[in-house]
Amino acid sequence: MARHSDQPRRRISAFAVSSFLAFVLVLVTVVLPVPYMVETPGPVFNTLGKVKDTDKDVVEITGAKTYPTDGQLNMLTVGVVGGPDRHMSALRAFMGVLKGTETVVPTESMYPLDTTGEQVSQTNTAQMTSSQDIATAAALSELGMDYTVRMRVAEDPADGPARGKVAQGDTVLAINGKEVEGPDALQTIHAEVEKGSPVELRLESGGKERTETVQPTMIDGKHRMGVLLNQDFDFPVDVKFNLDNIGGPSAGTVFALTIIDKLTEGPLAGDKNVAGTGAITADGTVQPIGGARQKVAAADDAGSEYFLSPRDNCAEAVDAAKGRDITVVRIDNLHAAKTALEDIAEDRTSDLPSCSADR
Repeated sequence: MARHSDQPRRRISAFAVSSFLAFVLVLVTVVLPVPYMVETPGPVFNTLGKVKDTDKDVVEITGAKTYPTDGQLNMLTVGVVGGPDRHMSALRAFMGVLKGTETVVPTESMYPLDTTGEQVSQTNTAQMTSSQDIATAAALSELGMDYTVRMRVAEDPADGPARGKVAQGDTVLAINGKEVEGPDALQTIHAEVEKGSPVELRLESGGKERTETVQPTMIDGKHRMGVLLNQDFDFPVDVKFNLDNIGGPSAGTVFALTIIDKLTEGPLAGDKNVAGTGAITADGTVQPIGGARQKVAAADDAGSEYFLSPRDNCAEAVDAAKGRDITVVRIDNLHAAKTALEDIAEDRTSDLPSCSADR
């Protein structure tokens, strides 16, 4: 009787099972969503130029004499893969780890777990609108142009020492007898509140004034009233930013420089190609942003020779610029950024504020 071995069949079966499991593993890796986000270099916009495929200026100014500009002043963005309501696969996250121009971060490090995509979009839009107003304020202050600003209560305090004393829509006219207006309005409020003593608020609502006393309490290690305030600006010029679907506050410094360039005679940066980033306050202080690595890559790809960076982003920006033909310039405030552009225009670049690898 002939004997038949079942070992080949077993080997074929084992191979088939292994292949199937490998296929399932690959499929899961490709499809399975992971709680991470990938930051990528985003689109670049020349704020001195035109909106793509239109005759509209990216930044339009009316109500004052404007002047021709030259060169490029690039506003930078960061693209995001994943995030709330936008699932990303494990494979895409792994690819992001391998790319030097991308950064993989846990979603919960950026947003609370219950955040929705719509909430993210609304927040980004609000931040962009606010940054445009604040950039206009900073630019006008740098140019010595007057404007008015009022501090309004954004919403009823849910809790804290001001609950029941201030309400949404109230305008803060004065704190401890000090008028609250102009570029330093917010700083005036913070300075008085941070003393920790009771503050007297002179408020206006519906044409009527009243006075309330609030005792600041410690919130996150600082004295706070627990009141969310919005800055309500009244400018002597009208500035329109023709950018859609762009959010966040990080373009503030570039917006302010663009406004200055258009309101002053002679191109601020000459014919040079410069990129920059940084949130900004009404008094012209440049603040750090996210995604410096991605923005340096985007700036270099757009042909920018210089990258204006907030001080606190210097280390990341310098590291990202290694091997690239782009110079990172440190900026601490709007005046310094304006001076840097003027020096770049005249090729006085040897003494530009530099960034170091540690800061």
